[in-house]
Amino acid sequence: MEHIKPRLDELKDRVKRAAEDSPGDTYRRAGYDGELKTQGNRLVGLCPFHDERTPSFTVYADGGFYCFGCGVYGDIVDFHQRLRSLPGFTEAVTSLACDLGFQSAGTVSGAEKFAEREEPKAPYTLYDYAAHVLLPTDELQEWGVCDGVGGHVLVFYRDRDGRNLRARVRHGSKRWWGKPDIGGERSYLYGLDRPTGAQQPIIIVEGESDCQVLWHCGLTALGAPGQTIFKADWVDDLPPCEQLYILREPNATLPETVAKAFTKAGPPDAPQLLEFSLEDGDALDLWREVGCDVTAFRECLEAALAEARPVAPTSDEPDDDFLKKSVAVQLVEITLQHADPLFLTPEREPFVRVPVGDHREILRLRDGRFREWAEGRLYQRTGRGAHDHGLSSARAILAGHARQNGTTFPLHNRVAWQDGRLLYDLTDPQWRVVSIGADGWQVVDDPPILFQRHQHQQPQVTPERNGDAARLLDFVNVPDEGRLLLLVYTLSCLVPDIPHPIPVFAGPQGSAKTTAARVLRRIIDPSTLATLTFPRSQQDLVQQLHHHWFAVFDNVSSLPIWLSDALCRASTGEGYSKRQLWTDDQDVIFAYRRCVGLTAIHSPVTQADLFDRCIILNLERVPDNHRQRERDFWTNFDAALPAILGGVFDAMSEAVRVYPSLTFDGFPRMADFAAWGAAIAIGLGYTQETWMQTYDRDIAERDHAAVEASPFASAVAMMMDEHSEWEGTATDLLQAAEAVAEREHLGTDSKAWPGSASWASKRLDEAAVNLVELGILVESDRDKSRRTIRLTHERPNLKLVDDGEDPWAREGDAQ
Repeated sequence: MEHIKPRLDELKDRVKRAAEDSPGDTYRRAGYDGELKTQGNRLVGLCPFHDERTPSFTVYADGGFYCFGCGVYGDIVDFHQRLRSLPGFTEAVTSLACDLGFQSAGTVSGAEKFAEREEPKAPYTLYDYAAHVLLPTDELQEWGVCDGVGGHVLVFYRDRDGRNLRARVRHGSKRWWGKPDIGGERSYLYGLDRPTGAQQPIIIVEGESDCQVLWHCGLTALGAPGQTIFKADWVDDLPPCEQLYILREPNATLPETVAKAFTKAGPPDAPQLLEFSLEDGDALDLWREVGCDVTAFRECLEAALAEARPVAPTSDEPDDDFLKKSVAVQLVEITLQHADPLFLTPEREPFVRVPVGDHREILRLRDGRFREWAEGRLYQRTGRGAHDHGLSSARAILAGHARQNGTTFPLHNRVAWQDGRLLYDLTDPQWRVVSIGADGWQVVDDPPILFQRHQHQQPQVTPERNGDAARLLDFVNVPDEGRLLLLVYTLSCLVPDIPHPIPVFAGPQGSAKTTAARVLRRIIDPSTLATLTFPRSQQDLVQQLHHHWFAVFDNVSSLPIWLSDALCRASTGEGYSKRQLWTDDQDVIFAYRRCVGLTAIHSPVTQADLFDRCIILNLERVPDNHRQRERDFWTNFDAALPAILGGVFDAMSEAVRVYPSLTFDGFPRMADFAAWGAAIAIGLGYTQETWMQTYDRDIAERDHAAVEASPFASAVAMMMDEHSEWEGTATDLLQAAEAVAEREHLGTDSKAWPGSASWASKRLDEAAVNLVELGILVESDRDKSRRTIRLTHERPNLKLVDDGEDPWAREGDAQ
């Protein structure tokens, strides 16, 4: 290998001397296909690296070049490497030396020469390509696909007479162009040599493989070499037709590119341009999805063509005045042109709703998705990208516009109310939502400005009509007494702006508690993060909850007091602010009333106020003969999910209808959840009475659990089992409770045990509500010298359900 570098150095020196001796001729032989005019001691022409009308590409007397328009520069080798998209310096020097006649290319020519430029680790053959596109090799060979020298595959682009024009080199997912043809052309339409079928729609797609799939299925197709490449000169090459269908792939702009070419060409008999999309992405994706079934493929494609819509008209090429403006101003004008609208949230955060493909998206100005959209639009308009400074300035200007306009919209996460209807964000690529009202539910394609998307969110499946929400019980290991409670809780998470209890899935290893929580997550708020772990600070927890509507924290062993308090606030609803930067006084506001779930071997809840906001679901270990492989379980669940979701929306529609007419004698704690729970239970086919009995039973069990979790409260309850009344000071109560605790081995040495009379009063106040539910009434009087505590045991009747009644039977179920 040592002989290679001297040889390269020699070739480099020769091509550079050629550029110095005859720069115009050398650059033309290196690939420049425009006209270079002399201006003083330099040559000037149109830049081949970006679209322009005024020449800014300059070749100097020393053989170097610089473009005042796009800023590219270098020597003749750099020019050739960039123009031909060569992978490295060695390939650029070797290729340029061949073009200048300094060394022979041997028997390898055209695209095959460039196919040799990078020696692959493993050869890529026609059979590999056929396996990729799932098409017969004989058909591919007929269409100009063959093995090339160097372990690559060549896909030839041909003219109408079938003559090879240029080759696309393929190696796995990598692809590049071969050498331009003798006339210097660097790109063509793919498939010009294919005959046009009678009465067949003409379809334009991006790339060769999509074309080949369509040809195999008997359809007429042409391939653009890129989403932004369709020259006006190619319009005359198209077969005559009345309608031209253009496939829009996700986040791509081929329809606009074709429309722009037609606008520029201005043919007198231009066809109608129609765009369509495929649910699976492109034609090759659909071909794989239908299992290479030609009939199924054609049916799906014909259905997509039937829903095609006219391509939106495009403006002409930007004028010189627009190109002279700064990148920041260009981005601002483009955004304002498409904004519908530019607005603020109540927290003063600027957002914009813009068109993306066949739908509209809501983007935060500071997010990366807005940058992608803005840069894509700028490139369509000018052929240039945006630098960081220009984008930062544009964002600041647009934020100022939003604040001056004063348009404000609150944005929600996953669920929202509007005009008496519940809206559920499917978070799918089409930005659809489900609108739920008393008259039913439907999927809305162009929803109002309501939702903000977060990166972790996954698309929800499309719901099916006449489903059954209760089918979710087939996928959770919850005991019978917890079935209705779990169903109602799950559906209640679709109701925003009310406090939601926190389900705690507790059970030993093998009880499928994490699986149960993940099932709820998939139904309520699908995410790439199925479960979460608690951060170390409240600030991080608030930001985490702000991004998740239903957050599941897995394998929680303990809850420090600050975290227990934070979960209480998340359940009932709080706001939180922090300084945006240490250098200013601007606040970032987070609202975090959220739905939260926990999984644990033993319930980690010890604080009485958190107990009041929890639903404890104790799970038993799943028997070995009932276990499934995880792959099989989730396959079955995914198959059932559309029907489950449809049943959820059916039940919620009925709940929305009956909720205003419900009446109650009184409310337990978490009153809003209890009231909506009654409406949801009716929507599920149960009765209001059955729901209230079930919820009262859960409250009673939680009160017992809350008292048991506190050794001091347990001691007081045991003490009152022996008394109908007790009266004394906090010191007296602490001494009496210690005596009971020592007798019952309740652990007076734990941190939870009060170490003083004042702490005994605090612990009693914390447990007072739970003690009342157990029939122990806590009262106190205070005079100038001391506080007197009075305890009374009322011994209530806690029977909740009549004997012989099945409280979990739905109306209409067989008894």
